[in-house]
Amino acid sequence: MRDSEGFTIVEVLVAVIISVLLIIGIYSAVSGSLRISAGNTQRNSASNLAYANLRNFANGRDATWWPAGACTTGSTVQLMNSTVSVPNIPSPVTQTVTASVPYGCNSPTNIAVYKLESVVTYGPKNIEVRHATFTMP
Repeated sequence: MRDSEGFTIVEVLVAVIISVLLIIGIYSAVSGSLRISAGNTQRNSASNLAYANLRNFANGRDATWWPAGACTTGSTVQLMNSTVSVPNIPSPVTQTVTASVPYGCNSPTNIAVYKLESVVTYGPKNIEVRHATFTMP
């Protein structure tokens, strides 16, 4: 029989240990969620940049950026290559846009099909986001 009211030291220690373990678990879940969210924000910003670069060359415009006489199957032309500083994306941020003629200019329809590819590489781990499209003159 107990003579006094209250908890024993063992009961208090068990309650404290359980509480600490719960707090550590909640902290780990929240910090992991924040890390994933930051990574998604960076990737989304890089994706938007790559897509915007692609639209600059393939937005219903004539292919005036393609050099005359460079129209053999597999020809590639670099249209953009720069390193920039962009909010929400860790440095270094490198953006490139290349155009190629995968089928040459003498296709059965005599219309060249250009493949445009925009690549944004960012951060110390060189994470890459790539967008591509095909366009005709």
